[in-house]
Amino acid sequence: VMITDNSNPFLPEIEVVDKKDPVSLNANTLQQSYHPSILLLHTVIKCIALIWYLFGWIFVKSSTLNGVLVLLLVASDFYVTKNISGRLLVHLRWWSSTDRNGQQTWRYESNPSPGNTMGERVDSTVFWLFTLSFPAVWCFFCIISLIRLHFLWFLVCAIAFALSGFNTYLYIQASRYGNQSVSLLNYIPENVKTNAMNSFRSAFVNAVGSAAANLFKKKKKK
Repeated sequence: VMITDNSNPFLPEIEVVDKKDPVSLNANTLQQSYHPSILLLHTVIKCIALIWYLFGWIFVKSSTLNGVLVLLLVASDFYVTKNISGRLLVHLRWWSSTDRNGQQTWRYESNPSPGNTMGERVDSTVFWLFTLSFPAVWCFFCIISLIRLHFLWFLVCAIAFALSGFNTYLYIQASRYGNQSVSLLNYIPENVKTNAMNSFRSAFVNAVGSAAANLFKKKKKK
């Protein structure tokens, strides 16, 4: 349900939406965003890290160098999400401080925002969709690497999962202080959920089958 806010004639017309209505992500998403460049940076840097993890071997043959490059991209994503996109897209911030006794305290800051305009809904939806989903993606590849006994890539994926998961956890904590309702399932269409589960099941079965075949070949050679 969309209405026009005409309560103040001196303000420009602002498109107001019902918070319960889902936001559709399409080609016009960037145009609807209040911070299109930040929104693009938030999504692209995450995708680049994942794409390089999957296809970086085409350009760089050294696995060690590839792993270092992936971790540098993941660290850059951590910095951007913590210090830039989280503050501008969802008005949240977190940091830690240490007192004289050496006790560490986690602090959260929330800038109150009505969040009922289309631009704010788009910013919030894209931020949480990517922030919540990428720890799950890295966890998935972490499991696959462990099953295939690729310990270098398991270490890389574990570090990527730890960094993205840590950032996500603290943003969820900050959202609770700011009374923001956060759930990944609210941002994902039903057909996407179904396809993702089918892909995950297929990839897991293939990985287990490949690992079993490799072990069988090794035993046969012995």
